[in-house]
Amino acid sequence: MTSTEAEELEGAGPIPALKLPLPSRIRIFLVTWVLKTLVKVVFGIHHRLNPPPPSQCPTFVKTYPVRPRLTNRVFIPQSLENNDPLPLYIDIHLGGFVIGDPWWDDAFCSHFCNMYNILVVSLDYSKAPSARFPIPVNDITSLVHAVLSDGSLPIDKTRVVIGGFSAGGNLALAAVQSSEIRGKIHGVVCWCGITEWVTPIQTKLQNRPYRDAKQADELKHGAPSFAWGYISPGQDLRDPRLSPIFTERHMLPKWLFFIGAEYDMLCREEQEMIMDLAGLEGTIREDGKYGFEVGTYRWWMVRGVVHGFTHFIPFESADDRKLRLQRRDEAFVEVGEWLFKGPFAHRI
Repeated sequence: MTSTEAEELEGAGPIPALKLPLPSRIRIFLVTWVLKTLVKVVFGIHHRLNPPPPSQCPTFVKTYPVRPRLTNRVFIPQSLENNDPLPLYIDIHLGGFVIGDPWWDDAFCSHFCNMYNILVVSLDYSKAPSARFPIPVNDITSLVHAVLSDGSLPIDKTRVVIGGFSAGGNLALAAVQSSEIRGKIHGVVCWCGITEWVTPIQTKLQNRPYRDAKQADELKHGAPSFAWGYISPGQDLRDPRLSPIFTERHMLPKWLFFIGAEYDMLCREEQEMIMDLAGLEGTIREDGKYGFEVGTYRWWMVRGVVHGFTHFIPFESADDRKLRLQRRDEAFVEVGEWLFKGPFAHRI
């Protein structure tokens, strides 16, 4: 969706999610539950057979009474002394709202925690299709509030940022709009996040500038299952907590950093949202398509990688893996430096 298209919808009424024909619903239902089961079994076995090094494990795991079934992972820097207050980065994992666990992000969380001497808390949320929108958003909102109210954690409440990968980026942008935590979060890092659901998936695929290239889109086959699982028929697709591109600027934190992958069907919508927020127009908009920093808004398109480049990509070649890890590490450095030049430097 371009900024012009978004403007045309500004005065429009609700856009309800359509109910799929019965055969399509049955097919997607089966695909979704097979996917959930396979991912849980395969990743679970891999995790047991290849346990991460102790350096990547959380300091401890914790639940909160507001969501007692959801287990969250807390990473405290090894160098911490005297329990001094630390900047807080809240992480939300990827998985299309349907799959995934917080431990998927352990390598990232432990790296950020110890590299930048910050407190990192990785949150869980209920998964679709058993828990559709807005249940996961409410989970994250309540858990963020619980974390910020947790006197046992060394939190500098003047320096709090939330970030998420893919579905987690969408949930981060959704949760910060809640009156329960709005104003308590000073920045958002959106990694390859979903910013709007109005445009049909097939249209997003057809509009990809790289659709004739040899690059495979990691979301091409899973996206229909994720959409069906997360969004109920009749749900207004323009709800800002579902499609953050429709959010009023004042509803979001001051500092925003969006990271997109060049070969990702979500890259364009992320780019459009951050450009709209930054007020870019005309040739300046075109000049900034690969990256810009305007005031408190930052955009960076990571070249040569696909959706999920920060995590595991199946069946990648040795050369692709080398490039992906290089780009991933570069992105981690960019975000870490931005945090301490931006939201962690300007206390609120």
